[in-house]
Amino acid sequence: MKRLIQTIFFAFLFLPIYAFSQTTTPYTGMVLPLHGTPNWDVQVNNNFTILDNVIGGVNAALATKQPSLGIVPAYCTNGPGDGAIIQAAVNTGKPVNIIGPCVLDAPITVHTPGQEIFGDGQRTTMLTQSSVLSGGSFICATAEPGPQFHDFGIIFTQPDTTVRANLTAYNPAFSCRATPRARFQRLYMQAAMVALDIQGNSGGDYIIDNEVSAFNASVLIDGSVDTVRVERNHFWPFGLTANQTQIYLQTGTPSSSGGIGCAAFPGTVGICTGRMDDLKLSSNLFIMGGPQLYGFTGSGGPGGSSWSPGTTIGTGSNNSFDSNSGILWDQAGSLSLSASYFTEAGNNYAIFATSGSINVTGSYFLAGAPTTSFPVYASGGNINITGSTVLVSSASTPFAIAQLGGALVISDNQFSFVGGTAFSGASIIAGLTGDPFLTVTNNQMLTPVTSGTFLSVGAGVISSLRGNIAASGWTSVYTGPGGP
Repeated sequence: MKRLIQTIFFAFLFLPIYAFSQTTTPYTGMVLPLHGTPNWDVQVNNNFTILDNVIGGVNAALATKQPSLGIVPAYCTNGPGDGAIIQAAVNTGKPVNIIGPCVLDAPITVHTPGQEIFGDGQRTTMLTQSSVLSGGSFICATAEPGPQFHDFGIIFTQPDTTVRANLTAYNPAFSCRATPRARFQRLYMQAAMVALDIQGNSGGDYIIDNEVSAFNASVLIDGSVDTVRVERNHFWPFGLTANQTQIYLQTGTPSSSGGIGCAAFPGTVGICTGRMDDLKLSSNLFIMGGPQLYGFTGSGGPGGSSWSPGTTIGTGSNNSFDSNSGILWDQAGSLSLSASYFTEAGNNYAIFATSGSINVTGSYFLAGAPTTSFPVYASGGNINITGSTVLVSSASTPFAIAQLGGALVISDNQFSFVGGTAFSGASIIAGLTGDPFLTVTNNQMLTPVTSGTFLSVGAGVISSLRGNIAASGWTSVYTGPGGP
């Protein structure tokens, strides 16, 4: 017993001395000093580790005990030369913590697969860019897996103008073409021209929890042959002046599209997708002129001779296509959405399909202010709206139109009208010229009116019309084949 007591006594006596000697033993590599309280949220993906929620770095004493962390700090001066400082840290190939604020005066090229480059928060570590950098702000030049970017922001300096041509034509914030399994998470991008260029085969990329304002396009996709996930992003006019916001809310019209892709598209696009074999959209908010989602027939990506032309196959849920032009589908691909929100205001559209198919279930549509366009327009493409709620707030605008060989299915939906006591437009749902297909079944119009046409079918329309009911005051007009 006496020997046991002596052992315990000497252990308590010398343990603090031993611990002190260990924490003062220097680690020759670069380590990150204390900037805040560590908060590890470690994820393992594709055989590399993402320190996903490092809040302000790690304690220097802790790092000396765990040199395997190997985090390299990039201490910016908020002045000239910051680009070189960041690049030097990136060149080590180790995880890099950018410590801002920074002036981004040189492009940052990443060569190490899976390298983690992060800041202390998407609104905390800010990089300001005022000059056009060759190739882009951050350039991916890695094999699979791509870099892992998270928790910092880039602010692009733009003139206070209402003229799109007067904006500074910056290269993409992230130019990561043909870079599979890259991750872009909790990033802030303000007043970019293009935020994320992941054309070419960038399958397996993650685009998650970002805040983006971009004047040409937020995301460019064309050539991916594996899943790309776009989740919980906020595409909105972050940091823009009132004048700049006018440019941001400019809409490209379907007649000016013609499958030309996003490079020449006249308007502000959210996601532009060509060849994309599995697009996953979840819980995103889109507010820009639009189209907010634009599908075109892709070439396989820039210099895409190794990837065949193609279209997009996509699914999604809980997305908000808000206030302006929503989905323009100019390709033969397919998109299925559920539990989503569409609003339409002014001379815009919620869904416009010239080709391919769009399927929407269990969603909400607000057919907004008086307009010369139509919220849902099948003009050569196929649109299926099922089990959804439609609120018509214009006294003169149809909700859905089929023409020019388009196919429109409106089934099992509930309609309400809040545009007054009478609906003066041609009809809520219409089949027009060009031999379209129209299926309207089991819908309900819940609001009584003094007068209004719910459904009209023109000559040449191939239609199936069954089980639709409406409150008092609504009528239907049939001049083509088919009937109630």
